Amino acid sequence: MKLKNTFYVKNMDSGREMRGLVSSDADEPKYFVLNPERDPAALAALLTYAQHCEDELSLDIRDWVDSIRVLASKGELKLGSSGAINARKLLIKRAESLEGEVKQHTLEYAEKLTSGSSWPKLSFLLEQVFPED
Repeated sequence: MKLKNTFYVKNMDSGREMRGLVSSDADEPKYFVLNPERDPAALAALLTYAQHCEDELSLDIRDWVDSIRVLASKGELKLGSSGAINARKLLIKRAESLEGEVKQHTLEYAEKLTSGSSWPKLSFLLEQVFPED
């Protein structure tokens, strides 16, 4: 099982530490931490969340996403270990619709992504993560 407690979550108002994914209390809320600046799949999840939350929070999230988009397009963000895996999956999925040398180049590029790699500057990867609204 890949889901595991990696981060401690603390309620800023009460100071209470939340138990995360492995709480034995069925009534205890579960938390899963995503890092959209290091993982394109987390960024996509954040965008999905923004589509379904209240307006003011949605606007704040979209502003944050826009700042991430700018940094990613400039190559200023580095992928985390999960981010590299997820970026490879996005590129491989995109390669399915390509042909010839472009497809081969995309697949080769995807295989080279590792933790610490800059976000791919390829516009079609960003289009996969940042669909136009």
